[in-house]
Amino acid sequence: MSEEKENLKRLRTCFRTAFGERMKRYGFDRHGGGMYYEKTDYGRRGVMLLDYLRFGSLQVGANMTVTLTDVEALLFEYRTKVEGDTNLKRPEIQTLSENLGNIRGGIFRQWSNYNDTDIEETLDAVQKLIDDYGLAFLATIDSPEKALERILETTRRKTVLGHPTFWWEKAFALMFVLDRRDLFDEYLPIFDRLVVNKSTITTEYIKYKGWIEEEWSDRRTTE
Repeated sequence: MSEEKENLKRLRTCFRTAFGERMKRYGFDRHGGGMYYEKTDYGRRGVMLLDYLRFGSLQVGANMTVTLTDVEALLFEYRTKVEGDTNLKRPEIQTLSENLGNIRGGIFRQWSNYNDTDIEETLDAVQKLIDDYGLAFLATIDSPEKALERILETTRRKTVLGHPTFWWEKAFALMFVLDRRDLFDEYLPIFDRLVVNKSTITTEYIKYKGWIEEEWSDRRTTE
């Protein structure tokens, strides 16, 4: 391995250690799958560290994240029972996740790190964004109901919060968990229109929508 790669690996190890220490200041003292978080009544919330080696540097980004346990459990059931996923270990998935730069001003933000000095500057910059914008963002989605409001608000603006492939998954799952069939019926035509021209996900969307509708039917039958 070249000296440059060795140095970058060392930088990443140092950065992750220092990042974890800083996250403890917010109570995010748990760590898993790149997420530094605290447990809540509804799941987890915290910061997802995104780091990779590229362009001869350590590239770093950070997302504010919220995980809703009941929602991810429902989606896990779909992926294993319907899609046939044989990996029975639940991944660390974020129900909602947004880059700090997008929260601040709608522009994705990441930092390039070449040496130890850069690491300290990046940590300071990330911490400032968390203080100024990130914590307030988490405060707006402090319950499943607020999370659903956030997703539907982005739907009305035809933009995506979090991973673009799964935005409709999150919305439908949240509606089911919260027993809001009225919202499901209201927003289904809207989601249908937004997805119709996205050929890469239309088939998956139709399959998932059909499964959710069956779940609603089964719920009505057992009530």
